[in-house]
Amino acid sequence: MTYIEGTIKNHLFYNEESSYSVLRLEILDTDDKEIIRYEPTIIVCGFFPRLDQHKTYRFYGEVKEHPKYGIQYQATRFESVVEQTTSGLVEYLASDLFKGVGPKLAQAIVDQLGNTALEKIANDKHVLDTIPRLGAKKRDQIQKTIIENRAAEKAMVWLFGFQISPKMALKIYNRFGFAAIEIVKENPYVLMDTIEMVGFKRADEIAFRIGFSYDHPYRIRAVILYLLSEYMNKYGDTYVPLDTMI
Repeated sequence: MTYIEGTIKNHLFYNEESSYSVLRLEILDTDDKEIIRYEPTIIVCGFFPRLDQHKTYRFYGEVKEHPKYGIQYQATRFESVVEQTTSGLVEYLASDLFKGVGPKLAQAIVDQLGNTALEKIANDKHVLDTIPRLGAKKRDQIQKTIIENRAAEKAMVWLFGFQISPKMALKIYNRFGFAAIEIVKENPYVLMDTIEMVGFKRADEIAFRIGFSYDHPYRIRAVILYLLSEYMNKYGDTYVPLDTMI
């Protein structure tokens, strides 16, 4: 697996239901010498939330040649790259992601808070109190947007660690939002009831990776429901004798 890092130039396609994305990336860095041949841009495809056009991301995957669309980078996961330059921060805050924040206001925020503006705002929205013509409602929305975007990326990366596919990880995040990590950590078996195509065996794998014991109450409940479901599908009965289940 290789990586490619760059800034999104534009979105070519985005499916709201599946979160399948096709975008054009301006290449800034990569460890794949083959990709250098396609500079300065390359098409990136994969399942991830709608990413901001002015933000820098690192994608992991491999180059493939599509029979119709040519060279593409098939990404299996991604992570954001914190902007280190003033111009990058201004463009990010002035993007469509932050409603009502144009270039002038974005510049004022960065001038006041510096290149660590995102971290400062995420930790304390009141650092924006000194920005002229920035009301409480807009201040709250700016902080909320920063936190939610980071939460999405953090949740996706965490879920990838359990060998969950990008498409499945997106379903989990779209269902639970920024609370996805806490919910799955507390009870991964909840995925059986809420996420299509996640059965007991898959949830059980995740549970053991998290550190659940064989006799954890959540696991016992999930096993019972799983066996009842299997028995019902096979025999049509909703009642299973205890000795049969054991």
